[in-house]
Amino acid sequence: MLLRFAAVFLGALLGINADLEPCHLANDVVDQVVKEANSHARANSHESLEVDGFSQEVSLSLLGLHLWDVHLELNDGIVYSLATLSRSGDINECSNVTQKSVEGTFTYDTMQITFKNMKASLLNWEISGKFTYKFKPYFDVIFTQTNMECSPGPLVLQRTSDAEYEIVTDNSWTSWLVSKAVHYSLKNGDASPIISRFIQRSWVSIDCYFGWYYCAGETK
Repeated sequence: MLLRFAAVFLGALLGINADLEPCHLANDVVDQVVKEANSHARANSHESLEVDGFSQEVSLSLLGLHLWDVHLELNDGIVYSLATLSRSGDINECSNVTQKSVEGTFTYDTMQITFKNMKASLLNWEISGKFTYKFKPYFDVIFTQTNMECSPGPLVLQRTSDAEYEIVTDNSWTSWLVSKAVHYSLKNGDASPIISRFIQRSWVSIDCYFGWYYCAGETK
């Protein structure tokens, strides 16, 4: 009894909720939620979403020596397929008297961002065409349900793999040269502006579709 009192007192002192239940694996529950969420997104034709355009200066370097900056402008973007969400590893669910949450790493089987309107320039050369970025993302999600709301926290990108850049333009030597410069610069440089567009739209998709089934327990 004394030990129980001491534990409660210490928990209160440290801000620990005495009603906290042990966390447990929720792989089966989450797999079902993901299945329903992906099906719902496909049924609503929300496998793809528009993304904001942006412009970026990408440094072109060789052996650590800065050569030139490549200016890249991308517009009319679409991200897909947001209906291929899956978990990557185990998912934990924890709960207490006021809330429950699932936490783990998720991914998309296929992810692609295509900008139909691309302009790129290097020195006095400028080209236009279509730009596509393909990759496999791994991101951490905490989805929390309380009496007042149910929503994901910020998506935290853990890593990406299988990154590919594709530039479609005309067959001139100028287009070939600038395309190579853009590809090399991005492959060895900063792709965060593109990734940030993916994070923004993925958060919306996860909040809408994963949240519909995890929070409300709805089925189609």
